[in-house]
Amino acid sequence: MTLEKKLKISLKQWVTAIRRYEYELPRLYEKLEYLKVRSIGYISPSFEPKFGARGSSNNYSIGFWLERIEACESQINKRKIEVDKFNEFTSKLDEVSKEIFLKYYYIYGIKETMNNLNISYQDINKKLKGILKLYCKCFDEIKRF
Repeated sequence: MTLEKKLKISLKQWVTAIRRYEYELPRLYEKLEYLKVRSIGYISPSFEPKFGARGSSNNYSIGFWLERIEACESQINKRKIEVDKFNEFTSKLDEVSKEIFLKYYYIYGIKETMNNLNISYQDINKKLKGILKLYCKCFDEIKRF
């Protein structure tokens, strides 16, 4: 497999992950809000014997809720960092390359991009090679292309 093909696959996988992260972020914020609300009603430590229903889902300590909140915040931060890297990468592209990149990798595919932008396959390939060089340079995967 050629170096260029490996870079294309790597870039495609990265864009796919970013799309998934952008889809997951609003749900993670909702989950975080839910966990914070649930943590308000935690059972405080008591030295008195407890009588009643055992194993109720509401009988979690504050430590349980804090761990869940911390894990959710960690997931949010990881995804935000990756989305920020993506936005920084796309901001380094010129307008034409950015439009081709977003439509080719992020929205459509090659045929739809060609039809949508009214551009030839050779022109798209030239721009994509420039984008791959920038991708390689930005993420220090390979020193020379």
